[in-house]
Amino acid sequence: MSLHCLADFSPWASIALSFASACFWFAASITKATKPDDSIGIESRYKDKKGREIYINATAKKQIKLNAIAAVLIGLAIFFQALPAILALF
Repeated sequence: MSLHCLADFSPWASIALSFASACFWFAASITKATKPDDSIGIESRYKDKKGREIYINATAKKQIKLNAIAAVLIGLAIFFQALPAILALF
């Protein structure tokens, strides 16, 4: 694959990765843990509108994982945005 093909592919990869990142961030914002996490010592909980018990610490742990995935994806998207400029130097 030549460098020009990679530079042509780069904006589309950036768009796809940005969309995937937004999906993970949305998933993180709406996730709720309905089962306690055994690795957490003390677990706080509350009941939602549907009467399900939501575990706060387990929810935060799930959100951290999803946000980390989204952050990596957005980092890759930024890299693919900068790639044509980097390749233009060579």
